[in-house]
Formats: sequence, structure tokens, C-alpha cells
Amino acid sequence: MPFNITLDRFLNESVTEYAAILDSAQGPKVTTHQDSFSKLLEKEDQKTKLSTELISTIPLLPKLNEKAFEPTFNLLLHSLDVLASESSLSYESDLLPKVIAEIAKYQELSNVTVISSISVLSNIFNILPPSSTLRIEIIELTLSIIKKYKLHELVEPLSKHLSIWLHNANATEAQTNKIIIQAADLLYLENQEASLATFESLIKESKAVSADDQTNYFVKLVNSKLPYKDISNLHLKLNNATLTELLNLYSNLEVPAYSAFVKKTDLSKFNIDAETLSTKLNYASITKLAANKTQITYKEVSETFGLPLSEVESYLIRCIGAKLVSGRLSQEKQIFYIHQVSKLDAVTKKDWESINESLTAWKSKITELTELIEVLATKKNKRAGHPAVLQAFHQQKQELKEQQQQDREEKLQQQQAAAAAAAAASATPSSVTA
Repeated sequence: MPFNITLDRFLNESVTEYAAILDSAQGPKVTTHQDSFSKLLEKEDQKTKLSTELISTIPLLPKLNEKAFEPTFNLLLHSLDVLASESSLSYESDLLPKVIAEIAKYQELSNVTVISSISVLSNIFNILPPSSTLRIEIIELTLSIIKKYKLHELVEPLSKHLSIWLHNANATEAQTNKIIIQAADLLYLENQEASLATFESLIKESKAVSADDQTNYFVKLVNSKLPYKDISNLHLKLNNATLTELLNLYSNLEVPAYSAFVKKTDLSKFNIDAETLSTKLNYASITKLAANKTQITYKEVSETFGLPLSEVESYLIRCIGAKLVSGRLSQEKQIFYIHQVSKLDAVTKKDWESINESLTAWKSKITELTELIEVLATKKNKRAGHPAVLQAFHQQKQELKEQQQQDREEKLQQQQAAAAAAAAASATPSSVTA
């Protein structure tokens, strides 16, 4: 059964009901708060003391039934609001700051009460005018509760409005940067793409983002499951010479140099997953190498990516399977003839996840084929070539050809349908009004 409290009432009624709820939670015959509050209500000059007594009960509210917590807290807020209107006290500047300070003292709360606490803070936030600086304090407290109780799913809807809220509340640039970065950090655990976009927007708009915060963004970017992204327009300034060197390698897609860099640098001390970044750079770099070209040699791929010549064909087959590039391999001429190159900025998170899945599948197939070749070579006591690999590639090539043919047929059908519709429209006689 829902717990309902009617707020349209006078101060005496509101305070009396609030006191009764507190007492009933302590026992059926307890009247401590009712007796105390009734004495203060009888005297007009005791309004300030009454407000202090009411606020002092806030630590007791989490002990109430979970369903009773929020409506009872709202009854308290209503009582304080009415009390302020009947005295010289200011609801916004005298009472609400004390209420927020008491909420900030809450320690261990149940899941329901935590959500209710955030809801109460939201109610207070909406009561306040947009220009109130108290809104800044509420935002900071809300984010700290979200972090403490790991309620990361609540950050995204909040983060969408932070900039305008903070601007309206006249937050300083330092306050704004601190809060938005805190939100972006929490958001990363729930939505990497939205988190990084929040960082990027702030870095572009503010010149006061610290080197530490820019470094934090860069580490999150390279560790993310998102595709490679060109960030040269951000002009990042990092707090470490080693990371600055890595940033340059990343920005320029310098794969061989990156491989040499990793051999002499322990990236784990910067919380960077070197393997994740290596994969990201390797498969992003093929689009850079193949851009605006009709063909590339196996030797060129080998030298660019530091791959043994014998592994180039397998690498290119994985790239084709991942739809980063399409084309035709010539094992005889050691040339890859390029048909199409994917644009990295057109690759979405969903596409990148699909690419990762495809690459994993291709890697598994290549491993199986290699094992089979080794078995056959052992049985025949001679080195096997690459018939199985070529067979897999030609099968993929045939599937690609069939898909392209299907696309052309669908496009032709659409054009024919459009032409027929246009012809029918021109043959219809126009109506004439007498």
C-alpha cells in the first residue's frame, strides 16, 4: 500500500503529523517529538528554535520504513517552507543549506533509501531558482552519492544538463570543470562514448582543463572499446613526457614506432592496456595506408606494420573480413588490389564491436588452418603451402561478390519503380474546376 501524505495544510498540522510519524517509528506509545514540537508551536517567538529542532531530526529519517522515507522528508521540507513564510527566516538561505548538510552526513543507506535521497535532493533542486548557488552544492552531493553507491546509470541523464545548470547558477570555471570531469569519470563506467564526448566538449570549450584531467581523458580514450579516433584538434597537453610521446604516435598512427616504444616502455604503470591500443592502431592504420590508393604491396604492409612477410596475407584477410577494406589479393604478385576503404569517422561503436568479433573469429580460423597445415606437413613430411587460407579467402571473395550483385539489383529495382511511378503520375489527367 502506498504511503501518502497531504501537504496542503497549515504549519501546526504539518509539524504535528511529522512528529507523529517519527514517534510511531520508535514505538506505539512514544510521544517525544509530539510533546516537544507542540510546546514550540504554542509560542510565536520559538520559530527559529522549531526550525532547528526539525532539521535535527533528519538523521532519524533513514530509520523509517523505506516507503515512508521520501514522503516524510517531503513533509519536513513543506513544514520548513511554511515555517519560513511565517517568520523572518529564509527558506533558501537559512534552512535548505542546513538540510543539505544533514543529507551529506548520511552514511550507509539501503538501495531504496539512496534513490529516495537523490529524489529529495532533486526536489530541493527544482524548488530553487536557476540562479541559486545552492544548486551547485546539490549537484556535487548528488554525484558523490552516485559514486559512493555505484549508481552509474543515473549519471547520463544528469550529465546532459550540467553545463547549462552550472552556467545559470554562476559557477566559476574551476567549479564547472571539476563537476563535469567528475560526471564524465562516472559516466565512463556506464557509457564510454558519452563520457569521452563530455571530456572532449569541455577540453574544446575551456582553456583551464588541467594537464592531469587531459591525461585522464587520453588514458580512457586509448583503453576504451571504441574505434580509433583522430584527436589532433584537441591539442592535448599531458602531464608526462612518456605519455606525450605515446600521444604523438597515436595521433600519427605510427605502428612500427609504437611497437618499438612498447618494447621499452611499461604502459601498465599508466593503467594503459598496450595490447588493446596495439589492436586499435593496427586496424586503424590499414585505412590510412590504403587511402587514395588502388593497390599496395605485401612488402609495403610488412614494412609499415612491422609484420613478417609471411603473415601479411593473413593480416589483410582479417582486415577484409572485418570490412575495414575490400579488394583482391594476388599471392603471385604479392599485391593487394584495393576496391574500397572504410572511413574511420564513419565507423560507429556498434561497427567496431562487430569488427572485433570478426577479427576474433578470423584469428580463430587462421589458428585452426595453421594447425591443420602443420599436421598435413608432418604427415607428408614436407612443407605445405596456403591452399586452405586461399580457399577461405576465395569463399569470402565470392560472398562479397554476391552481396555486391544483390545490392546492384536492388538499386536497379528501386530506379525502375521510381521511373514507373513518375510515368504514372504524368499520365494522370489534372482536374479542371468549372
